[in-house]
Amino acid sequence: MRPPQRSDNVTQALQTAREHLRAGRHAEAEACLAPLVKVNPKHAAALQLLGVIALARRDFAAAADFLEKSLAADPRQVQAWNNYGAACQALGRLEQAIGAFRRALELQPGHAGALNNLGVLHARRNELTEAEACYARALEANGKDPEVHNNLGNLLMRRGRAGDAAACYRRALELKPGSPDALGNLGIAQLRTGQSDEAVATLRQALALRPASPEILFNLGNALAARESLDEALACYRQALALKPDAAEVRDRLLHQQQRVCDWRGLEALAAAQRAALRERPDAVLSPFSIACIPSSAEEQLLAARNWARNMLGPVAGLKLGFSFTPGPRERLRIGYLSGDFRAHAVSRLVVELFEVHDRSGFEVCGYSYGPEDGSSLRGRVVAAFDRFADFAGMSHEDAARRIHADGVDILVDLSGYTQYSRAEILALRPAPLQVHYLGHPGTLGTGFVDYLLTDRFLAPPHLARFYAEQPVYLPSHQVNDRQRARDAIATRAGAGLPEDAFVFCSLAQSYKIWPDTFAAWMRILRATPGSVLWLPQYNRWVADNLRREAAAQGVGGERLRFLPPVPYGQYLAQLALADLFLDTLPFNAHATAADALWAGLPVLTCAGDAHPARLAGSILTAAGLPELITGSLGEYEARAIALARDPQALLALRTRLKREGEASLLFDTPRFARALEAAYREMWRRYAAGEPPKPVESNTF
Repeated sequence: MRPPQRSDNVTQALQTAREHLRAGRHAEAEACLAPLVKVNPKHAAALQLLGVIALARRDFAAAADFLEKSLAADPRQVQAWNNYGAACQALGRLEQAIGAFRRALELQPGHAGALNNLGVLHARRNELTEAEACYARALEANGKDPEVHNNLGNLLMRRGRAGDAAACYRRALELKPGSPDALGNLGIAQLRTGQSDEAVATLRQALALRPASPEILFNLGNALAARESLDEALACYRQALALKPDAAEVRDRLLHQQQRVCDWRGLEALAAAQRAALRERPDAVLSPFSIACIPSSAEEQLLAARNWARNMLGPVAGLKLGFSFTPGPRERLRIGYLSGDFRAHAVSRLVVELFEVHDRSGFEVCGYSYGPEDGSSLRGRVVAAFDRFADFAGMSHEDAARRIHADGVDILVDLSGYTQYSRAEILALRPAPLQVHYLGHPGTLGTGFVDYLLTDRFLAPPHLARFYAEQPVYLPSHQVNDRQRARDAIATRAGAGLPEDAFVFCSLAQSYKIWPDTFAAWMRILRATPGSVLWLPQYNRWVADNLRREAAAQGVGGERLRFLPPVPYGQYLAQLALADLFLDTLPFNAHATAADALWAGLPVLTCAGDAHPARLAGSILTAAGLPELITGSLGEYEARAIALARDPQALLALRTRLKREGEASLLFDTPRFARALEAAYREMWRRYAAGEPPKPVESNTF
């Protein structure tokens, strides 16, 4: 038998091993510990340190084995329990991990490491309240741990509290300056709170520390895009994609931003890759809005929405806030409208009069905003139109949902979907017994927690119903409008920079809606109508150069494309009347812009497809009483445009009819829309109160 080791030798060996471990010399530490374990296979301290070495090497199975043996020898080792929990967590043995962290806390209730680790586990299991409580206790025990501040920030981001999260990341950076993780997270929080310039600066610091990070490059691209530095944003996305070629979310942003600047190099290949990712990678995070902007089928758009809802909203939908509802008759139904666009935005320009003309004898109307407050007169008008109004800026998803529930909202109508500033997480928490989607997002949300979609029979005909997760509510018109929108004094072509004697085609939808095939059709139309021009919006400084280059490649001189910068809304409405014919986009039609054109007396020619975004203008024209301006193919669309350009009398007849009948049409009959919608709300509630499931509602005969 070997003689027992002397106590002072054992102590020295453990001390030396710890010094090696702190310095990252794992092999040397292991060499110090091996003799101790050889002599005493149950040496608790040596086994614990061997477990720590295995953790550092990411050999989690070996770590768990060493730590189990160490704890069997001495079950009162707090740090060993904490490390054992970390090993189990890495191995996916979550229940064992939770048990280990809790055992460490039984032995030392204020153990900051165990509290932090338990918080991470709760967050992973979507137990957000428990996770936040753990982080708070960890910071009480040790407020100088940057990792806990960073983890708390991540949790607050998930809860929709980006401002509070930013404060956590800043504290983490005070404690550990130059942390690329904290810098990267702070940049995301700044971007979420609308501080795009600050986000760019922060993310550039993070990138300098970690230049080969596709995640930081991706987020920097998002921040640059938010402040309209689109060329730099594209460069970031391309670098990120070069580092991580299978990153569908990076490809998603690259594709959409290329569309915004009309840079179509490689566009078809990018779109094909995204459609393939939809089918092959259900875990890929692809924006349903971006998918709507490329040629895609109704089935693919539903799939994109379902994937997004599962990946991005699934964890929130699993939270249980204990909401209960009381079905039954209501003297006045309480309707809540939820949006990120209660500002000078197309959505508010469409819906504001609806809020004003709702029948207050049967309905109470509440507004819930989570977008920016822009101080505009339209914002003021929207707020004044509601019986009660709440701003959710800075409020967590859960607290926003609690406010809606506390207000007793019967039917919650979402007006944003997956568009900018989206907080569909509030809907996922189901704060109202009935939830409805309308207007903002071009199609289904693909969830199980939105019951109805407001639409019409042209936009969502029954044969396409299977491509919507919601039940359709058929109204006289899909789109509601504000009849009070004012035009400025009559504009002149000379003042707008348009030729006096030319036929002026225009297409004033957003630049990302212009697809190469549609643009090619426009060029054929221009070639067939000598002297005509095409008026397009100058939404950013790259569009004109890129589209003129494309036109030249198709035999059309760049001077025939006229680009007008954005102008105030009233001036824009006045200028619309200067054009002769509005050419719609495909596969994503003009929406609010098409209604603006008709309001200004400008005929709109569209080509309708089979998916929701490609049927928007057709729906609007149907409600306006102009179905003859809906075509079914690009060939028919081209022929109709050329025929109208060559037949001034036919075009004049359309404009005269539009001026005479347009404002009296279904499209602009806001009170009629409101009555039909209110009837639909009553029917939805009747069914709910009777215990019936949602099913299609017909409310288009008023």
